[in-house]
Amino acid sequence: MSDCAISQVCTGSLGDPVINIDFGRGSAQFGPSLGLNNNYTYDNSGLGGRPQDGQYSIAKTTAGMNGGWYTVRNHTPDDPDGYMMVVNASNNPGIFYESTVPINLCPNTTYEFAAWVSNILINPDGIKPDITFFILSMNNQVLRTFNTGDIPNGNPQWKQYGFIFQTTNITQVKIRMVNNGPGGGGNDLALDDITFRACGPVITTKLNNMANSTENLCEGKSASYTFSADVQGSATLQYQWQVSRDYGSWTDIPDQSGTTMQIPFNNAQDGIYQYRFTAAEPGNFNSVNCRTVSPTLTIRVNPLPELTIAPNIL
Repeated sequence: MSDCAISQVCTGSLGDPVINIDFGRGSAQFGPSLGLNNNYTYDNSGLGGRPQDGQYSIAKTTAGMNGGWYTVRNHTPDDPDGYMMVVNASNNPGIFYESTVPINLCPNTTYEFAAWVSNILINPDGIKPDITFFILSMNNQVLRTFNTGDIPNGNPQWKQYGFIFQTTNITQVKIRMVNNGPGGGGNDLALDDITFRACGPVITTKLNNMANSTENLCEGKSASYTFSADVQGSATLQYQWQVSRDYGSWTDIPDQSGTTMQIPFNNAQDGIYQYRFTAAEPGNFNSVNCRTVSPTLTIRVNPLPELTIAPNIL
């Protein structure tokens, strides 16, 4: 299945997800109830996994759930045990998803809200899903809405729907999703990978003044690398380079807050060394939820080959 990105998504740099709702993972074919307080009920039919109108399931795949649905697997990349939310629309429009935990955002910051949706109905003449996304304060004040319009079917594609959202002084929000169309003859969908991410300037990075993103070095060798970033954004932005070793967590590199950085490798130890450039306005910079990040640059230190000497057989 291919991915299609549409709507008002960020065209600059994105931050790490403030939230990433992927509905979890597990060894069982179906996951547990979300415990939501909304207009839909959890299908608890066990191995049947056949949600009726006004119900939802948490599943790895729609295979075997309904003969009128495409077979669709969860969207999360490289996660075969991951779950998604499968919704069989109610006869009456209503709320089918609402987050229960406050989402903490930074003030006066631009964010991208996005979710991946698939129209799973095979019948091209059936009712198409039509979703309105709401960003609400914790006391249900509407801060931003976005409507998808009819979500097309015809093949089981995942499509990303999203929009740009600017915070003010309200920094705790929640998400609500309303299915606008009636059920009973379609309007069936799968939902996965709901994210909030800071949206910032366009950041272009280079390694040794070249566009390539990876350099290789042999274990025990020495070399020096120049990392640089070009930022198309506000002149007041604050910067910081970060490093990650062997795909671990990201940490700030002391005294590396300019657009150019020199990193020496002396008697290099084998491993994967990743670097990225982060940016945010000074008032928000100390919160990781406020920063946006560049594409990753990588120094791959390769271990020396092990030589095996065959015995001398006379």
